[in-house]
Amino acid sequence: MSSRNGYLNQINRKAAPILYKALKHGEYLITKGIRDPSRIKSGIEALIKTDPSTVVEYIEIVDPQSLQRVSTIKAAVVICLAVRIGKTRLIDNVIVSV
Repeated sequence: MSSRNGYLNQINRKAAPILYKALKHGEYLITKGIRDPSRIKSGIEALIKTDPSTVVEYIEIVDPQSLQRVSTIKAAVVICLAVRIGKTRLIDNVIVSV
């Protein structure tokens, strides 16, 4: 468990797995051939917002070397996100190979 998860109360701790699910959903969309980062980000955000205790701060899809945003997914990328659950800011990311 992340050290930041320790700041979550019991109810909010139950919401925290939504970040992992959202990252895996983004990975799934990429493996299914979606290459438009805005479509993937929208799908991730929609999933996160199914939990009313969440507030999305950012979702970015970036090049793993430069950490610059990509306009089209052509190679491996990193999906990065920051979400507030209650008063706690949680950050996570996943590398996705194409």
